[in-house]
Amino acid sequence: MKQAGRIWYFTLSDFLNSIDMKRTNSDHAVFVRHNNKPVIMGIYVDDPIYTGPNVEDLLELEEQLNAKFPFKALGDASYYLGTTIEHNWEAGTISLGQSHYIDAAIVLPGLEDAKPVTTPLPPGLRVGPNYCPTDPDEITEMKKIPYRELLGILMYVTGGTRPDAAHHTNMLAQVASNPGRIHWEAAKHLVRYLKGTKNYRLTYGSSVEGLVGYSDASHGNEDLGWKSMSGYAFLIGGGAISWSAKKQRVVALSTAESEYIAMTHAAKELIWIRTFLSEVFRPLHYPSLLLANNQSAIIMAHYNTFHPRAKHIALPYHFICDKVEDNTIMLNWVNSESNIADIFTKLLDGRKTSTFAFGLGLHA
Repeated sequence: MKQAGRIWYFTLSDFLNSIDMKRTNSDHAVFVRHNNKPVIMGIYVDDPIYTGPNVEDLLELEEQLNAKFPFKALGDASYYLGTTIEHNWEAGTISLGQSHYIDAAIVLPGLEDAKPVTTPLPPGLRVGPNYCPTDPDEITEMKKIPYRELLGILMYVTGGTRPDAAHHTNMLAQVASNPGRIHWEAAKHLVRYLKGTKNYRLTYGSSVEGLVGYSDASHGNEDLGWKSMSGYAFLIGGGAISWSAKKQRVVALSTAESEYIAMTHAAKELIWIRTFLSEVFRPLHYPSLLLANNQSAIIMAHYNTFHPRAKHIALPYHFICDKVEDNTIMLNWVNSESNIADIFTKLLDGRKTSTFAFGLGLHA
């Protein structure tokens, strides 16, 4: 029945509440126990994953769940929702990977014997709607090619553990309804990059640095209808926990404006992350750092005053000013060579791609 999933969730939620596992308001799939037995549990349909500082408390939760909903406990998490989980107890790190999906992406277009490449897409490549086929025969021929099937795999991988290819997948998704031969070849190029970096794993714990964010934007991309691309990444412990490459809804009239809009998108995500961390761990009483590489945009956010050059910017994009003013977000400048969010806004060469991928926490 259509209602089955909803009824199941309410049944499970009521039971967890009865054993003092409280649902977080910021994510209804995460439950937390904050008393003398702290436990955090995530649930996907009927697959739970839980963690805490004391093994005894986790085993007790296991017994309580099994008494109500008999299930098979698999021990230490090593594989969850298509993602492998590796623990390095000596180094104090946790690594996530999706090599199984990358293997599937390699097999689908028949690239088992293809040579790897150093960039997700070649710098300067054009893959916009202007290159979509208009000839009926070519459109019919392209329907026989599993472009959208491959794109689905790439979107799952780049949304899960491979932020270094998120922008490139987003660009290819812009033409999913009518891809051409050039887009298919670009998608295969992206697969060849993932093939060569299949052992990259998103690693947490390699650094003691707390929550820090990066924001960037490209200005006026013809492949996006002259709109700009916003990008952000948030890291904890040296690994990315949230990232985005998204086309802006409006046409920005300057680089500063596109960067300003991108900072607002990043600020919205940062507010959610702060809320989630406050619910799961403890309230955050200090501002979170957001780094950007455009001085003009940073000044606009710090000094929310009327200026003829900014009077046309829509009201929602001034949200960043409010969050800087109330000391929720601390904006700082970072040079372009160190702004890892740059990888979400444009096609880079192999050196920068490798540098920013490492900065996102991807380690072989």
